[in-house]
Amino acid sequence: MSPLGEPRVELLGADELTPAQQRAVEELGGGELDVHPMLAWLEWAPAHWRVLVSVDGEVVSGLKLEEREISVGGARVMVVGVGDVATRTAWRRRGLASLALARAGEFICGGASDRYGLLFCAPGLVGFYGRLGWKRIAAPAFVQAPWGRVQFPEETMVLECGQRWPEGEVDLEGLPW
Repeated sequence: MSPLGEPRVELLGADELTPAQQRAVEELGGGELDVHPMLAWLEWAPAHWRVLVSVDGEVVSGLKLEEREISVGGARVMVVGVGDVATRTAWRRRGLASLALARAGEFICGGASDRYGLLFCAPGLVGFYGRLGWKRIAAPAFVQAPWGRVQFPEETMVLECGQRWPEGEVDLEGLPW
């Protein structure tokens, strides 16, 4: 990984972050991803938890998690939404986001086979998440935007925790993560 030290992966409550960790999380979001223009206008749900990957005390990668009951094909489904997956530019291509996602997967599926992971991603990232066990679903996904309910413009992927994802339209019934 790093010539300086091994990565440390932590799962923290969003309210447990130190001011330095909070600043680092905010700085992670400045990536160069090609995303749908609508995303700039959306409001985003706050994190319940954060997975942080640090090397020698520096936060270099991370993601946020939010638990919510949603509607899928009219059925009530418990999900943990994964968002803000990011790695500092200089630290990319070292498996750090994969470490964060593995920890998130342990949290999502560990002892709770009645819930799923859910994330949205740009089409170019479907293969990356697929290699980590996430499955793309074709059903449309809807979120709450400042101007009303809208179809989310990117890919929807799920992490199944011991049970098959139900068929049908996905409605987050709130803000995206």
